[in-house]
Amino acid sequence: MRNSSTSDAARVTTDPGHRGVPHDQMSRRLRWLFAVLCAHGVLFAISDYSAPDSAKHGLRELYETFAFLPLQLGSVAALLVASGRQQLMPGTRRALRWVAYGFGALAAGSVAAIVTALVTGARLPYVSWADLLYYQLYPALILGMMALPTSRRTGSRARLVLDTSIVVTAFGALIVFAMVFEATTTVGTTFDRVMVAAYSAGQLITLLVINRAVERANRTPSRSALYWLFVALALSVVGDLVFQLMYSTGYRGPNWSRAEAIAANLAMIWAGIRFHDDAVPETRANTAPLIPFSPLPIIAVTSVAMMVMWLWRNDSVRGLEPLIVGILVLNFVLVARDMIAARDAALVIREDANRTAEQRLEALVKHSTDAILLTDASGRLLFASAPATDLFGMEADKLVGQMLARWVDEEDAPAFGAYVAGLRTTALAPATHTWRLRRPDGTTRAVESVGLDLLNEPAVGGLVFNSRDVTERIALEDRLRQAQKLEVVGHLAGGVAHDFNNVLTAIVGGAELAQLSLPTSHEAQYDLEQIRAAAERGAALTRRLLAFVRLQPVPSQSVRVEEMLADIEPLLRRLCGDPIALRVEVHEGSGTVHVDRDELEHIIFNLVANARDAMPNGGPITVVAMPVERDTPVRGDVIDAPAGRYVSISVRDAGTGMDDDARRRMFDPFFSSKSGGRGTGLGLIGVRPLIEAAGGGLSVDSRPGDGTRVELLLPLIATDARARAVPVMQAARDPLAACILLIEDELAVRESLGRLLVSRGATVHGVGSAAEARAALGANLGIDCVLCDVMMPGETGLEFRQWLKTEHASLPVLMMSGHTGAPLDRVARETGDVALIRKPFTGDELAERLRQAMGAVR
Repeated sequence: MRNSSTSDAARVTTDPGHRGVPHDQMSRRLRWLFAVLCAHGVLFAISDYSAPDSAKHGLRELYETFAFLPLQLGSVAALLVASGRQQLMPGTRRALRWVAYGFGALAAGSVAAIVTALVTGARLPYVSWADLLYYQLYPALILGMMALPTSRRTGSRARLVLDTSIVVTAFGALIVFAMVFEATTTVGTTFDRVMVAAYSAGQLITLLVINRAVERANRTPSRSALYWLFVALALSVVGDLVFQLMYSTGYRGPNWSRAEAIAANLAMIWAGIRFHDDAVPETRANTAPLIPFSPLPIIAVTSVAMMVMWLWRNDSVRGLEPLIVGILVLNFVLVARDMIAARDAALVIREDANRTAEQRLEALVKHSTDAILLTDASGRLLFASAPATDLFGMEADKLVGQMLARWVDEEDAPAFGAYVAGLRTTALAPATHTWRLRRPDGTTRAVESVGLDLLNEPAVGGLVFNSRDVTERIALEDRLRQAQKLEVVGHLAGGVAHDFNNVLTAIVGGAELAQLSLPTSHEAQYDLEQIRAAAERGAALTRRLLAFVRLQPVPSQSVRVEEMLADIEPLLRRLCGDPIALRVEVHEGSGTVHVDRDELEHIIFNLVANARDAMPNGGPITVVAMPVERDTPVRGDVIDAPAGRYVSISVRDAGTGMDDDARRRMFDPFFSSKSGGRGTGLGLIGVRPLIEAAGGGLSVDSRPGDGTRVELLLPLIATDARARAVPVMQAARDPLAACILLIEDELAVRESLGRLLVSRGATVHGVGSAAEARAALGANLGIDCVLCDVMMPGETGLEFRQWLKTEHASLPVLMMSGHTGAPLDRVARETGDVALIRKPFTGDELAERLRQAMGAVR
C-alpha cells in the first residue's frame, strides 16, 4: 500500500553524527544531496512512465524497486540534521524529529518490501504485514504537528469549526465511499479490512492536525521553512488518500501516485534546507500564524470534485448524486468560511497596525532623553518613563502613585499650580513652563516641561508632561547674560577710559607742576599731594574696571600672604571701628601666591567693609589665612578650582547675611545692597579676574540672618622668596637733556606734559596731530625722541609709528595711552619693541621711560 506513497524530507543543521562539521559545510552537503535526489527523481519518473510495470525487467525493475528508498532516507537525514540546530525553538526540533521518525518507518517498510520481493521473487500484496510499519507514519506526523510551537494569535473558533467540518465531510466521504465500494467489489480478509480502516482514520486525523497546525504554527525560523514542510506533508497524505480511493475503484492506469510521492519527498528535503539555513530572528515572539487560513478545506472539496468527475467520466460507479449534492453544500460552507476568514484577516491587519503603532510609541518613549510624565486630573503620577530616574533621583517605577506637586520647589509651587490649571483651560494646546524640582537628597534641578491636556483622549486619559533637565542650560544662559553684561560694561569702560585717563593725566601733571613751583614747606603741598593721590586712586579704579571686563590684563607679582595681612591689619582695624571685633588669623604655611598685591588688598578691604556694614550693631569679623590641599577639584559657588595646594583667605561675619539674588550678584559691576547711595557697586568687581588669572577658586556661604563667609582660594607657588613691594619711583633729579617731539591731541594734556618735561631739563616741541609731527621732523629741529599718543583723530599714533620705522628708523619712540583694547594689545603682542606708558603717570615716571627708550636705541 505504501509502495505508491512517498515520504517527506526535512532539513538538517547539526546532526549528532556530524557535530564536528561546520554549519556552512553541512549546508553545502544538504544542497548536493537535494540536487542528486532531484536528478534521481526525474530519472525515476521517466523510467516509471515510459513503460507499464509488466514490461519492466532486469536492471530497470531492480532500479525501480529501490527507487523510493534514497528519497525516504534523504528525508530522514535532512530532518535529523535540521532538528539538531540549536537556534531553533525546542518544540520545532521535537516536531522535526517526530516527522523524521515517521519517514524512517516508511523507509523500514520499503526495505521489508524489497527484501521480501528479492527473497520470494514476488511483490507484497496491496495490503500486507509491511503496512504495520507504514502505518506508524500517521501517529508520528500527528505528534510532530502537535509539538510545533504555536503563535499567540489563532483564528476564530467559528472558522476552525467550519474548517474541521469541511475536511471531515469531504475526506470522510471519500474514505467511506472507497471502503464501501471496495467491500462490495473485493473479497478481503478481516486483516485487510482493519488495515484499510486504520489507514483511513489515520489519514483523516493527520489532515485535521495539519490543518490546525497551519493556522497556529509559529514562523520559526521562517515562513518559507514551514510552508515547504506543510506542502510536503499535504502532498504525501492527500495524495495517498486520493490514489487509494482511485485504486480501490478499479483504476489501472498510470501510477500518478509515484510522481506525487517524488514531489512530496523533494519538497520535504527543501523544507529541511530552509530549516537549516534560514536566519532565526533575535526575538522568537512571533505572534502571526503561517498564513491567514488553511488551504486544506479547499483542497478537500477540490479533491472530492475531481474524484466525482473522474468516476463520472469513466462511468465506473453509479449513485454519485449524493456526492454531487455534498459538493454543492460544501461550496456554500466554503463561502461562509472564506467570509469569516476575510473578517479575521482584516482584524489581524488592524491588530498588526495597532501593535506596530504601540511598539513604535513604546520605542520612542523608551529611547527618548526627555522624561515623559502622565498624571491624572488631580496631579497623581500614572506613568513615568525611564529618564525620570535621573531627573527625580528616584526609580521611575516608585514615582507612580505620588503627587507631582510634592516634587516642586516651594517657591515655584504657586506658579506651577497656575501652569497646570492653565493646561486644563486650553485643552489640546501645549504649554511650556520652567520650574525647580527638589530631589530627595536636597539638591535642586531646573526642569522645562511641555504640558498637554489629554484627559479626554481615551488612549491616554491624563495630563502629559514632556520634561527635561535644563539646569546646565540655564547656567550657560546665565553665563551668556553675564558675558553680554560684561561686553556692555567693556564698551562703556573702553570708551570712557581714554578720556578719563587723559583728565587724570592733566590733574596729576598740574598737581606735580604746582608742587614743583611751591616751596616744600608750603601749606598747599599737602593738598596737592592729596590731589595726586586721588587721581592715582581714580586710575586704579579704571584699571580694576578694565580688568573685570577683560580689556586689560591683571598684573601679578609674588605676594607673601602673612606679610601682606600684617601690613594691612592696622588699616583694617581703623576701617572697622570700635563696635567691631576684628580677628586676623594666619596659619603656618600660608606661603606665597602670585597675584596683584594692590588688587588683593583692595578686595580684602572691601570684604571687611561689607562685613562691617552687615553688622550695624557690631559683632565679630574673622579674617583667616591657612594652607589647604585638595586631591579632587574644589566645588565653589562662584568659581570652581582644580585639585592642588592653595592658600585659603576667608572673611566671615555674623551679620544679616544675603539672599540668593544678592549672593549671586555681589561680584557684578554696579551692584550694591547698601542703601542711601553708600555703595557704587565697583568694590568687588576685581575678584573674578584676580581669581581666574591666578587659577584659584571662589565660594560664598551666606543665608539671611546667619552671616556670610567669603573664601578665596589662591594657588601656592613653589618658591618661598619674600615678596617685595614695588617701590614707588622717586623723583630722579637728573636733568633730561633731550629734545622731545610731543604728539598729543588734547591741548590740556599736551601743555601739562610739556611743562613737566621742561621742568626736568628737556626741550619740548608739542604738536596736535601726525601731520604736524611730520612737518616738525622735516624742519630739522634735532629731535632726540618722540612721545606719541596712541589714540588721535585722523591718523592714529600706531599708524604714525609705522611711518617712523620706515622714514626715521633710528629715532626712539615712546607711545602713551589712556585707552586700552584689542588694537593696542595686539600690536604690543605682535611687536615686542613697542615702548608704552599708560596714563596717568607722574613726571618722574615719564622721564625714566623716555631715558629707557633712548638708551635702548643707542
